[in-house]
Amino acid sequence: MKRSQFFCLSGFVDGHNACCGTGLLRGLNTCGGKKGATNYQLCPDSTSHIFFDSYHCTESINRQAAHTMWEGKDPSVRPLPLKTFFNSNSEVSHVDIGRKGEIKVSLTMGHASSK
Repeated sequence: MKRSQFFCLSGFVDGHNACCGTGLLRGLNTCGGKKGATNYQLCPDSTSHIFFDSYHCTESINRQAAHTMWEGKDPSVRPLPLKTFFNSNSEVSHVDIGRKGEIKVSLTMGHASSK
């Protein structure tokens, strides 16, 4: 939600309107003439938007999300950043989805074990 509220800080021109569509916030799924639409709006540069249409984020925001998950410098990325699994000798030995949707991951990293 932060990126759509403070979209300018993330390098976007528009964090509310979709790049393609009609209606309020270009939120109607009419991009490319869907639903028989003869008129729809298409932005000149989708990289400046967070949303491409009413269902899809743009490649730009997906790239930022992937970078955030890879680096893990945001508190929302836990228990470990993705690069940990590729840049070390760690392996996921067990993934448990608890009753309340809580995910517990057991890792083996060298001689250390973490849950």
